[in-house]
Amino acid sequence: MHNHKLQYAFAISLASPAPTIWFHALDFLRHSSHLLSASNSMAWLSPSSNNSTVCQFLTNSELVDLRFIRSPAYTALFERMDQKLTLNHNQWSKDDDVTVRSLAVALLLDASQVAWLDDLAYTHDLLSNCPADPELQKWCHCDPSESSHLLPMSCSARWTTAPRSLHIDPLDLL
Repeated sequence: MHNHKLQYAFAISLASPAPTIWFHALDFLRHSSHLLSASNSMAWLSPSSNNSTVCQFLTNSELVDLRFIRSPAYTALFERMDQKLTLNHNQWSKDDDVTVRSLAVALLLDASQVAWLDDLAYTHDLLSNCPADPELQKWCHCDPSESSHLLPMSCSARWTTAPRSLHIDPLDLL
């Protein structure tokens, strides 16, 4: 990740309703617009500011530079969400961590600092990410026709069309 100047990489992302958190995120942006990255991924995150369905990175399939999680911008967003939503620091709900982290990544980082690991085989419960490249399939046991990015609720394939997105070979991250 260091060689590609990445701060975040993910294998699976899904669209999910998050009306309360989305409302508070927009409020955060109104008061802290100076923290918003000029090359952010807001268009990927939500098609419009009136839409409370947001794309979310699954945090169980992420690689993250901890300097980002400890950054003043991330801390400011987290504290704002905590103030408005009373987040539990010791035991996040599955919705809290996924949504807050997704908002932070998409709004505070440049899109070029984020990569979809589309060439990485990964399975979690009923969701999976399976490489389409036949050469890579030799190294994994998955069916690309069942990859989660093909589901209507997936946001992963949309990542490749996000402005300034970057395709990274996961093997380069090792």
